[in-house]
Amino acid sequence: MFLIERNGTAVLYTGDIRSEPWFVNSIARHPALIEYTSGIRRLHKIYLDTSFTEDVPFQTKREGIAELLQKVALYPPDTVFYFQTWTYGYEEVWLALSKALKSQIHVDEYKMGIYTSLSSKTGDHRFASLTGYMCGNAWHPGCLTADESVRLHSCEKGHLCSVASQLNVVKIQPIVARLADGTDIAEAGVGGGGNDFQRDAELGSLSKQDVRALQELLKDIGEDKEGVFKSLAHNIDSGRDMPLSLAIEMFGERLTTSIDKLGGMLARKDDFSSGATTPQAPGLPRVIRFPYARHSSYQELCHFVDAFKPLDVWPCTEDAQHWWRKGHSIASYFGEFCTGNDFAYDRMVQALYPDPPPPQEDDDTHDTQTSEQASLTTMQPPSSPARRLLSDSLGADDLEHESPSPAPKRARTADQGESQHSTASHIMDTDSAVRWDAYNRTLDRLYDGDWGPLPLLSTTDHHSKIEQEL
Repeated sequence: MFLIERNGTAVLYTGDIRSEPWFVNSIARHPALIEYTSGIRRLHKIYLDTSFTEDVPFQTKREGIAELLQKVALYPPDTVFYFQTWTYGYEEVWLALSKALKSQIHVDEYKMGIYTSLSSKTGDHRFASLTGYMCGNAWHPGCLTADESVRLHSCEKGHLCSVASQLNVVKIQPIVARLADGTDIAEAGVGGGGNDFQRDAELGSLSKQDVRALQELLKDIGEDKEGVFKSLAHNIDSGRDMPLSLAIEMFGERLTTSIDKLGGMLARKDDFSSGATTPQAPGLPRVIRFPYARHSSYQELCHFVDAFKPLDVWPCTEDAQHWWRKGHSIASYFGEFCTGNDFAYDRMVQALYPDPPPPQEDDDTHDTQTSEQASLTTMQPPSSPARRLLSDSLGADDLEHESPSPAPKRARTADQGESQHSTASHIMDTDSAVRWDAYNRTLDRLYDGDWGPLPLLSTTDHHSKIEQEL
């Protein structure tokens, strides 16, 4: 978190935060911030982590860890657990598990190197409990280890050690929250980010025709398993990509694999999913899920903003077009907690999209998963009664507008004339001839199929000419 002060102006950048009540109370009395939380000075703007804006209460981290420890205590003492940490932020879970099960946690060389380098920083002792520390003349090991012969594992998913890759291993998976009806809200970024610890491979969204073609191919290699195609059909209905439960590094730089290997991947995934319990502990699940959100809930964000009562709030996780379509605004989310009423982000959205948002359809309820897991889409509107809309033309119960199907191709002459008319209205006479030439070449090659050499606009023809043969 960064506080920036200059010439009487102050802004606060939160970064990724989980603003639980204890966190807000502690930061409110921080020496650098108490002027702003007590009203002596006023923050001009808070750049806020708005990863989740659905008005759904999250369990606290304390409640999530307590639930996890209660669940793992039910398993036999020789059970091996695998906790996939696809990103940073689960260090407290490691410490709690290690202490409760009296076992160190095996991690891969990369993770160990990261935390060892952090713990070696002078004056920073936050990571000493993970990688070890010196107390007097005695070395005290941390909870992380390179030894594979332990009960707890968080090694890289794409290169599991011999112990963690066994079939009887119980997996531990954090979720965002658990609803009152028992539905688990899975985090959208699981197995995602390029800079996270690891990325999962997914089978992109398939149509029913794609599934039929895939089924015929798998029949030819003897991998025609009914459960595989039930999983594919379920993902078609949900409109989501199908995770293969494999690290993306296993597919090489070109992200490709043969059809027989893909069939084996799908079959192994189905075999694992069909086993709900572990052989060592009949009646206990093979996957333990516990609520542990790393980002703030909407209620927590409101509490955080209310502690400062800034003049303005700017969302760090947003989609301007989506906000415009849905009628979202800073005023509707956080206006009642701010002392100002001029919100820069709302003005930006109105400038980008001055027209009223299109009417929304009510037939996209199929996007909601009816299984025991549900994925919480980021930047959805709060269901709080205090919610206000950017446009009065939208109702509070409007659903997300479904993307229209692509328009059929038209004849080149009509399409070309319309495109040229549209572009001509935006390109002024002062624009360079290079830009016009690039546009015309692109339009011609779009229909003729011959792309050939194309000048780069950024080089202004100084380095984009065809090299002469010597």
